[in-house]
Amino acid sequence: MISREKRNQLFPLLLVNFIGTLGFSIVLPFLIFLVVRFGGNAVVYGLLAATYPAFQLIGAPVLGKWSDIYGRKKVLVLSNVGTSIGWVLFLFALILPFEATFSINSAYLGTIVIVFPLLVLFLARAIDGITGGNISVANAYLSDISSDQNRSKNFGKMAISSNLGFILGPALAGILAGTIYGAILPVLAALLLSLITLIVIGFLLRESKIRSDPVLVSEEGTIRKVFAQECKDCYVPVSTVKPRMRDVFKLKHISFLLVLYFLIFLGFNLYYASFPTHAANDLKWSITQLGIFYAVLSGIMVFVQGPVLRKALKKFSEEKLVIIGSIILGTNFVLFVSNNIISVCGAVILFALGNGLMWPSFMSILSRRAGTVLQGAVQGIAGSFGGMASIIGLIAGGLLYNLIGGATFLVSAAVIFSVFIMSYVEGVGTGKPIVFLHGWPVNHKMFEYQFTELPKHGYRCIGIDLRGFGDSDKPWDGYNYDSMADDLRAVLDALNLQGVTLVGFSMGGAIAIHYMARHQGSGVTKLALLGAAAPCFTKREDFPYGIDKAAVDDLIRQTYADRPLMLKNFSEIFFANPQKLSPEFKIWNLSLGLAASAYATVQCAIELRDRDLRGDLATIRIPTLILHGSDDKICLFDLATVMHDGIKDSELVSIKKAGHGFYYEEKEKVNAELVRFVG
Repeated sequence: MISREKRNQLFPLLLVNFIGTLGFSIVLPFLIFLVVRFGGNAVVYGLLAATYPAFQLIGAPVLGKWSDIYGRKKVLVLSNVGTSIGWVLFLFALILPFEATFSINSAYLGTIVIVFPLLVLFLARAIDGITGGNISVANAYLSDISSDQNRSKNFGKMAISSNLGFILGPALAGILAGTIYGAILPVLAALLLSLITLIVIGFLLRESKIRSDPVLVSEEGTIRKVFAQECKDCYVPVSTVKPRMRDVFKLKHISFLLVLYFLIFLGFNLYYASFPTHAANDLKWSITQLGIFYAVLSGIMVFVQGPVLRKALKKFSEEKLVIIGSIILGTNFVLFVSNNIISVCGAVILFALGNGLMWPSFMSILSRRAGTVLQGAVQGIAGSFGGMASIIGLIAGGLLYNLIGGATFLVSAAVIFSVFIMSYVEGVGTGKPIVFLHGWPVNHKMFEYQFTELPKHGYRCIGIDLRGFGDSDKPWDGYNYDSMADDLRAVLDALNLQGVTLVGFSMGGAIAIHYMARHQGSGVTKLALLGAAAPCFTKREDFPYGIDKAAVDDLIRQTYADRPLMLKNFSEIFFANPQKLSPEFKIWNLSLGLAASAYATVQCAIELRDRDLRGDLATIRIPTLILHGSDDKICLFDLATVMHDGIKDSELVSIKKAGHGFYYEEKEKVNAELVRFVG
């Protein structure tokens, strides 16, 4: 759950994004008309539009890296100073005399007359581009203040703030450009808005990049070290490093995502280069009509990226929304080929729907995969990939439109359809991680019958032996939910796991619940509680559910007296039908308990007996599946009802006539429920 402080950080960022988009969108509708007035055509328009991303290609990676080192706020200030200088030059170009410098007459390029004001426009876009880290650094800032639960929603809000700017900007352009001052007033407005953006950044936006050394995991030894006594030092840096560009490409899935990023930008910019000319020449639209088009398109996208996206995320994963959005978006470009107004209107709706579903979802995936240390560097390099695609797309779009006209939109469609095919075949983020936390007093091997089935469905299963159990180290202290939740955080960070479905059984379920509260569910997007020993394992005066504390005290006494016998007796109530278990299975199950430290077994029993997690339930704000045996004699079914009532977005599934060990006795049903839930 996002903190109040982070919510306060979000608003200034959205305001900065809105004002910046508003400034650019004021100029956007009449830019093609200005280029034609200065003697250019579709090719010149494409080249002018490509100037910004061409220079951004140089500046964005450096600015992204600087933002990781020196902070997001300082780089945003620098970037917006460049934008202001760019608008000053843009304004200067409008008041210069029209003196032809040279002309070009080509079968491929058409007739072009180059005037000095047009050259100044190119310079203005170049300066804005070289300092154009606004988007990539803003995305890194947004990732800093977002959790995995609200990341997609926040990127949706970011897109909404942009689209609100695109709604108001073109409308203002039509009003301001219609005066006797022509294009001067809209550019003045853009300059004023860029200065306001600087004020907002300077006085309202707080630094999001925490000035501390990155968390590094020692390469010596194995991940088991996080469970030793020194596990409390997991968050103390062992060295300080600055992010390197080559480290970005070592991150899992990043290279594939950057290719998709390139293709998405390529498809969009082929369209952006050709449509304004298409609107002016073939559709015969005026500045006002083009402004209305952009405003309506952005208005629909605001709706899609608001309530529609929120509902879609409840039913579909981000990966699936990228696939669905890309096929809708590709279809929209096909409709733009026709000059029929009905076809154009249909294309607008599909454009808004496809882009509104795909882009925030894609950016959320990229942000998750980037992690924390290299977030700015990843966003900067992504900006460069986008810039490169923009250069190619804008120049090629202008040339193609000069040669084949509206058929250029079919090329855009083909590029976006390739994104759909690659996402569908490769699978964005395939191998969704599922992390399993075992119960008392066994270890991760209890999930053997989940580990043999779930990978068949494309999932990556990760079992953790809690400290004191199985193959993990067995220190003398730390047998409490706080330390074990910290251990879990160390593992997720060390493995750079994002988008995790966390599965907790019995005591593991209690630890999973406490992790959500203590670490705000970092890295976790779904939670599955299997026979969880929560919120209270034992009865108390104001909690009439659970088993008696005396029963736990008896288990502790038996552990000290004869631990193998305690484990054997415990297994008799653990399963609903122990008589149906093979002798070999019973021996194997007993070995899981014997692999634990006797001290850890006792200390965790004490934690189970005494810990109260009722206050943690309300902190869980992600989809939660509660699986519980109806005849559970260890964690009584009443506990499942209490958890279901206390966790807002939870689903309770009763495993009929099943005991505590339903993960084995009803393994087919459990596996099917997990596959359905993880999606």
